[in-house]
Amino acid sequence: MKFYIWKSTANISTGGTATDVTDLVHPHNVFMAERIARIIGLDVCGIDIMTDDISLPISETGGAILEVNAAPGFRMHLAPTEGLPRNVAEPVIDMLFPPGSEIRIPIVAITGTNGKTTTTRLMAHIAKTAGYKVGFTTTDGIYIQNIMMQRGDLQVRKVLSLY
Repeated sequence: MKFYIWKSTANISTGGTATDVTDLVHPHNVFMAERIARIIGLDVCGIDIMTDDISLPISETGGAILEVNAAPGFRMHLAPTEGLPRNVAEPVIDMLFPPGSEIRIPIVAITGTNGKTTTTRLMAHIAKTAGYKVGFTTTDGIYIQNIMMQRGDLQVRKVLSLY
């Protein structure tokens, strides 16, 4: 007889829990997850599976794929409720930005108490004069190439992106 503790949520941000089962996952389930990601065309994804036993192929347990997440959360892997913490972010970053490769989008972060907007505008002008296409945010709004795309201080701190 099996006993289950049912929760109204599985999402960690709303009270769910995470148990690391990486070392238990059947190779067939790994192959299936990798194939799903390739078919959809995602380099990084999270695949939610429901099964009674992840150590068996889900085709044998009556399990199912519930969801494919194009922007998966990493927190559950970095600090699971139970099991081994795993740094899943490092291989993702290394895949997207291989060690030794050039940074594709230089970013200047401007912080402080006073003068951030003025400093951002000055840096944007210098970068544009140097030939970069520039996007930046200020308390006025979001700009790309000095054209306001959206008005207002949108809680996006002063970031200058050069491309």
